[in-house]
Amino acid sequence: MKATFFSFCLLVCSYSAFSHSTKEDFDYSIVFGGCFEKDVVSLKINNRSIFNNYKVENRDAVKKGNLSLTQSNKKIHLFYNGQEKYKGKVSFDYYLNIDVTVNNKPNRFKIDLRKGKVILVENCPIENTSTTKKVTVEQMQEQVIFM
Repeated sequence: MKATFFSFCLLVCSYSAFSHSTKEDFDYSIVFGGCFEKDVVSLKINNRSIFNNYKVENRDAVKKGNLSLTQSNKKIHLFYNGQEKYKGKVSFDYYLNIDVTVNNKPNRFKIDLRKGKVILVENCPIENTSTTKKVTVEQMQEQVIFM
């Protein structure tokens, strides 16, 4: 009887310990990736300002200047220069209208979140030129983990 009770308790404890997922569900993430060199960036999502005039420098991973955000169920977690700020949630259906302004040059993108919930924003030089840059957006299905 004791062995049966012990086995039952062990089964229940292991089920409760391993049944919950540790991964937080998120609506979308936006990561400002490569080629930003002391660029001044502003972001609007669905005509709602998220941040204005943040200086982004991410050529060197050791320097601060990284910028990303993740919207979870209740709020936006904004990560900038090693600090975290919180903003209110942006309502959406499947689409995000993203306005990214880099050095006073506006760029508009329409994102379908069914194609991927992780959005990578880059500001890299156009091929065959070293001074002219172009803001591009790429979508991924899985969340990006930085080490």
